[in-house]
Amino acid sequence: LALAAAASVAVIGSGAQPTLLAFALALPPTLTAWALAWREGNGAVGRLFRQLTVRPADRKWWLVLLIPVAAFLAVDAIAVALGESSAGMFDDVFPAVLIVPLVVILPAFAEEIGWRGYALPRVLTATTPLRAAIVLGIPWMLVHVPLYWPGQMKVGARCGRWRHSSSRT
Repeated sequence: LALAAAASVAVIGSGAQPTLLAFALALPPTLTAWALAWREGNGAVGRLFRQLTVRPADRKWWLVLLIPVAAFLAVDAIAVALGESSAGMFDDVFPAVLIVPLVVILPAFAEEIGWRGYALPRVLTATTPLRAAIVLGIPWMLVHVPLYWPGQMKVGARCGRWRHSSSRT
């Protein structure tokens, strides 16, 4: 948590682009996991990174990836049904297709190396899955709070055509 807090202060304090905060928050768990696995020895680093290639056994879990897309399309359909103009509704799709993988997915996968790749298996050896989720969920939540601070990337985040800040655009 201290490394993530220091990274947040450095990015926010420097006045850098808010999107850099996602990278600053993703790196501490990843680097910590790598360093601890390296210190552990016995091929722990290799096992840590091999987990990135594990795929769901049941292919229906791949359908879960469609849930966010379906949710955004449903919000847009509801907006149009409620009288919102559909003109220009998908004008921002092409830039988003380029930006989202870089700014959201890349840091998220990097961060998962630390939380799920290193910490979760070790916590699960000592406790139940529910307790492990709570033990790791609380620091995970605290690390992500800076994303919602004023001027950062989640403030006024769009959900389809409406903003979370409850003002329509």
